[in-house]
Amino acid sequence: MALSCDRPQTTLPPAPRRWRNPTVAISTYELQVSNQSNSNQQVYTEVTYENRQDQQQLEAALMAPGEVDALGSPPSPSAPLPPEAHPSEPLAAETEALNEAPNWQPRLAIAPPQQVLAPGDTAPLILTVCRRLPWLGWPRRRRLQVAATLGDPTVEFRQAQQTLALDVFPVIPFWLQIFSGVTGLLLVLLLWWFYANQGHQGTINSLNFSGQGEELLSASDDQSLRRWRVDGREIIGRRQLIRTNKAVRVAQYRPVDNNQLWVGFENGDIQGWDLLLDREYTLSFNRDDRIFDLVLPNQGQTLLSGHGSGQVLAWNIAPGQIPLAQSEPLDSIDLGFAIQSMALLGNAQSHLAVAGRFNRLVLLNLSGGSAPQIVGNYPSGDGNEYILDVATADNKPNLLAVADNQGRMSLWNVNNCLPQTTVENGEITGGTETPCQLIDDWLTGHGGLPVRTVALTADGCYLVSGGDDGRVMLWPLNSQGRRRSDAQEGQQLTDFRRPVTAVNVLQTPRRLLVAYGLENGTVKVRSRPIRASNLPPGECSISSP
Repeated sequence: MALSCDRPQTTLPPAPRRWRNPTVAISTYELQVSNQSNSNQQVYTEVTYENRQDQQQLEAALMAPGEVDALGSPPSPSAPLPPEAHPSEPLAAETEALNEAPNWQPRLAIAPPQQVLAPGDTAPLILTVCRRLPWLGWPRRRRLQVAATLGDPTVEFRQAQQTLALDVFPVIPFWLQIFSGVTGLLLVLLLWWFYANQGHQGTINSLNFSGQGEELLSASDDQSLRRWRVDGREIIGRRQLIRTNKAVRVAQYRPVDNNQLWVGFENGDIQGWDLLLDREYTLSFNRDDRIFDLVLPNQGQTLLSGHGSGQVLAWNIAPGQIPLAQSEPLDSIDLGFAIQSMALLGNAQSHLAVAGRFNRLVLLNLSGGSAPQIVGNYPSGDGNEYILDVATADNKPNLLAVADNQGRMSLWNVNNCLPQTTVENGEITGGTETPCQLIDDWLTGHGGLPVRTVALTADGCYLVSGGDDGRVMLWPLNSQGRRRSDAQEGQQLTDFRRPVTAVNVLQTPRRLLVAYGLENGTVKVRSRPIRASNLPPGECSISSP
């Protein structure tokens, strides 16, 4: 007697697909048993998994109470196949039936399991394997043991066992898993890179163009400072300069050379970097006294910081003389109200406008000798009313733009109201107090909502504003600092659903570059064409761009 198999290796499913295999598959083997004795022989065959764990799982599934498989066979590993499952018919229909059946059973069956062979006869045996395919992984080889026994133990069975190989493929082909894994990894890396480099994740507090407009600094509540490269009409770089554990309130280049960078933080610290010497400086006087603004006069000898406590501090930043760490300022003055914004005034930047809570607007003489002068003709306010921002024009240093949280914007000529220093009888005293000249004011710019930020071009011919209504507005001005007659309602540059929290503007010979930052961390630059001007310095066109 002999047991044999011409094709001892097959796959599950029999024809693996390119994109997706079935979740349940059937495969078959064809074996033969031959009777080479001189008498009739009764042959019994059974099949098991070589791996003990596979066999135990099969038996446990078949012993589940009250279940039969999709082909209707009883729960026996070696039960014969019903007629409709005979391997002579296509296995595709059986596989589809199994996939749709709610209570299918795994199968490892050989048919017929027993038969009587006459002398010289050879009978076929059909081994059927049915099992669920794993969703993921690589093709795994399972081995099957087919054993045959005779009813007459005295007859020799020359080859009573046959080992068969079964390669079980996953539902998702292995190449597709590799491709999906690599693609997924690349996608994760791309998303990580995108979110790490897309910009800020918190409110933008400050925007500052470099002198030539080639770079833009942005400071944010997300505790980072970024430097953007400005390419014509847009920003295309997102280099992160600082990542700290405290919100960045303001960042300023040192004027003229832009070779120093100064940053004010939420906790009251100030840090500076010499971009040429790669040197870092730390200024710290009173922790937890939030910095709202930094200003640097053109001569670059002193840095002025405005704090939430109402203090204005002066720090030594003279080139070549800056200590690496300073804990005591050169000078300080307490104005008694929370400071929101500051701006340098006067032809020699000799004065400082300081604004903040209670709608307070104060003018300081930086050379000393005079008391702070309150701009008394600015509408007073209670503790919930703030001037949020002030701005001046480099070439019109006596033109002051003011914005508050009541939605008011105004333009002032401070030429005659700056506190002056005089010497009388050898003593330095302040000059007379003269009301500042209100040039223009209006409440219609941002629908009565707070105007958070304003900026003037260097020639004082354009004012840009951003407010809680989500709009960025452009206000063309005349040579006297009033809104032009043809632009009383301004020109809308953008409209967002988020408050605009920071703006800056830079004028080139033929374009305006307007940078704006939002409460959600967005930073963008808008380009606006303007006519080339042949007017004398300080003179503005009478028509809008």
